[in-house]
Amino acid sequence: MVTQPDIDVVAVTVKAPRHRELVDAALAAGKAVYCEWPLGRDLDDARAMAALAAEQGVRTVVGLQGRQAPAIGFIQELLSDGYVGEVLSTTMVGVSVAGGSVVQANAYMLDETNGANALTIAVGHSLDTLNYVLGEFADLSAASALRRPLMTIEETGEQIMKTAADQIDATDYR
Repeated sequence: MVTQPDIDVVAVTVKAPRHRELVDAALAAGKAVYCEWPLGRDLDDARAMAALAAEQGVRTVVGLQGRQAPAIGFIQELLSDGYVGEVLSTTMVGVSVAGGSVVQANAYMLDETNGANALTIAVGHSLDTLNYVLGEFADLSAASALRRPLMTIEETGEQIMKTAADQIDATDYR
């Protein structure tokens, strides 16, 4: 499909472990690419895709839609106008909503090597929105933890070990 001449843009909106394969194919075909967040499984994936896009001279965008929310625009406006004064520090805590079980279709999110889990997705979107509102981090301190390592597959009752973190704390000192 990506080689068809009447296609200009490819949207990659599949499970994150397949993003690189599909993005690379589209870029190699010279197509512009929209890829949902997270871009890849890890930083190496993201860098490789960025390098290929630059090499091909192709436009790309990563879908981080929090910036488009009207409430976020309003908050950014209030901060820019000095409504709350100078922001000295910001702390964000992200906690996975998953309890002790998961449906089979989402079990891949328990393996941190897949790069897609509640924290990389939801917290990634939130961190991007935070940076959009406040500007890039100046002095970041962050930690993650894996508090619920044993998970149950709801359909089968099978118990599997989770390797993806389920809590993160990030503080920026400005």
